[in-house]
Amino acid sequence: MRAAVLHELGGVPAAEDFAEPVAGPGQEVVEVVAAGINPVDLAIAAGRFYGPPPQLPAPVGSEAVVRRADGRLGYVAKVASGALAERAVVGTDSVIDLLEGIQPGEAIAAGIAGLAAWGGLEHGARLAAGEKVVVLGASGAVGQIAVQAAKVLGAGLVVGAARSAEGIDRLRRLELDATVEIEGDGLADRLATAAEGGFDVCIDLIYGPALLAALGAMAPLGRVVQIGNAAAPTLELPAGALRARNLSLIGYSSARLSPDEAAATYRKVADRFVAGDLKIELEELSLEEVGSAWSRQAGSPHRKLVVIP
Repeated sequence: MRAAVLHELGGVPAAEDFAEPVAGPGQEVVEVVAAGINPVDLAIAAGRFYGPPPQLPAPVGSEAVVRRADGRLGYVAKVASGALAERAVVGTDSVIDLLEGIQPGEAIAAGIAGLAAWGGLEHGARLAAGEKVVVLGASGAVGQIAVQAAKVLGAGLVVGAARSAEGIDRLRRLELDATVEIEGDGLADRLATAAEGGFDVCIDLIYGPALLAALGAMAPLGRVVQIGNAAAPTLELPAGALRARNLSLIGYSSARLSPDEAAATYRKVADRFVAGDLKIELEELSLEEVGSAWSRQAGSPHRKLVVIP
C-alpha cells in the first residue's frame, strides 16, 4: 500500500510503498478515507511530543475518517499504525460513527482541531453565557473553530486576534464582534479597547508576547486557557500580571479527556458542522503531496489540511 513514511526524527515524510498493516487483539484494519495533518503530528515526528517517539520507519499521522469492513464510516483521533496511508490499524473501540450529512473534511476538522477549540471553551474555560472571549491566533484551524464555537456556546462578545493582515481578513468573514492584528505597536491597548471592560476568557493558541499583552485586557477572575504555542514555546511571565486581577492560567489538552468525554465533545462539534453553525477553510491534497503539505503545516497554513489517500 501507499503511505506517508517517516525515516528519521525531525525529517519530512514522503509517499512510498509500505507493508500492509496487521491488526492485533482489539483492533481492525480499515480503509482510510481522509486524514488530517496537525501540529501534534509534526511534534511526534520530531521527537518533541511528551509521549515515546515512533519506531521508524513508519507511516505518520494521528486522525482519520475510516471505512470499516461493513462499510460504516467513522472518525478515529489516534490511528494505531499511522493515519496517512491507504489502510491503517485502529482500536475497534476508538471509532466514532459519523453523523449523517457530514463531509469527510468536516469530520476531520471536528476532530483534533475541533476538540481543542470546543473543549478549551467548554472543559477548560467553562464558558458561561454572556461572557467576553478573545482568541489569540484565531486565523488558524483551531482558532477559526474557537471563535465560532464561542458564539454557539453563548459568549456575549467574541474577539479574534491574528498575526497578519491576511489572517484578519479571514476572520472578518466570520462576522466577529471585533478583530485585532497582533503585529504592531500598542497591542495591549488595542486588546483592552476591544475587550469593552475586560475579557472573561482568553483562548491562547500562540503563547509568547501576545499572551502577556492580553493579560492586561482580562477582567477580574478571568480565565486564560493555554492550548498552543505557535509563536513561542516559552514566556517570561511576571507574577503580578496574574495576581493583579486574580487570573487563572489553565493548561488544556484534549488528550486528557476520557474516551467518553472526547466522543461526546466530538459529536457536539460534528453536529454543529452539519447544522452550518461552524465553518472552516479546508484544503484537500493527495498522499503524493504529503511532503509539501507537511512543510506548509509547519508554517501555519491557516486552514485545515486534509489528505485523501
